[in-house]
Amino acid sequence: MMRSFRTSNGRVVPADDISDNVWVRLTQPTVDEISLVAKTLNVDVTDVSASLDRDEGSRFEVLDNGILLLVDIPYENIVEGISTYDTIPLAIINSSKAIVTVCQMESYTIGKFSDNSMSNVTLDDRINFILKILYGISLQYQQYLRKISARCKEIEAKINHSTENTDIIELHQLELSSVYFITSLRACNVVLDKMNRYMEKSNKADLDLLYDVIIENEQAIEMATVYREVIDSARELFVAVMNNKLNSVMKWLTSITVILSIPMIISGIYGMNVILPLMYDKFAFIYVMIFLILVCTIGVLVLKRKKLL
Repeated sequence: MMRSFRTSNGRVVPADDISDNVWVRLTQPTVDEISLVAKTLNVDVTDVSASLDRDEGSRFEVLDNGILLLVDIPYENIVEGISTYDTIPLAIINSSKAIVTVCQMESYTIGKFSDNSMSNVTLDDRINFILKILYGISLQYQQYLRKISARCKEIEAKINHSTENTDIIELHQLELSSVYFITSLRACNVVLDKMNRYMEKSNKADLDLLYDVIIENEQAIEMATVYREVIDSARELFVAVMNNKLNSVMKWLTSITVILSIPMIISGIYGMNVILPLMYDKFAFIYVMIFLILVCTIGVLVLKRKKLL
């Protein structure tokens, strides 16, 4: 899908066509849309379609007709009520005529610009517009990381009550999400560093905004690193608790088996076809039962004293 926008009074509004100083937003674009944009803005088709490869790495390139930024943006995927997080490439092309953003799916951050919820936005300073997009992406990373941390704490709170395999699986998914975020954020840091060198002679406002983006991106990296370690610790704690509960159950069952084996041994002896003490006594059954109860009681007390029951 292709949509065009322009800015008016600090707001993003729809535009009729691809003209000077517009923003062309491509979401899951068709081959025809990619070709049209590339031809209209005089940029390479491969640059426009670069983000359509999910394995494409982040980079910053100076083109003959502008610059290309390729960065990963975060997104949330909810399956059966469980949220997982991943990243997907976003291409930003600043040509001599207009700005183009290309992504395979709808992005919350990009959507905030196109749905007119952002203020003080202008395409007259396109570098500033790009930096605001990058700033929003960094904040989106941090928002998802806080959700990951909150979910981890919810799962940790269940440890004392119940431990399920689904919780361990979800913790594993959250840890994978943090790994994806760290990888993408570090690659974005490289892009921002190259952009910093490219903008050495830019105006102070744009440089200040770039520094803010770098700071937010580094903060997101730190958050993701810390949360990954927290999630890893929580997962190890879950496994330890489950193993401890299993050991407790096995210890209890073993102790019960030992206690129950005593009556079975004695009853087995008295089931033999040989002459045994009290065999012809009319109170033999009562004597044997009293003896069994006494022996089992002593066994239970001994096991409890040794904390085996």
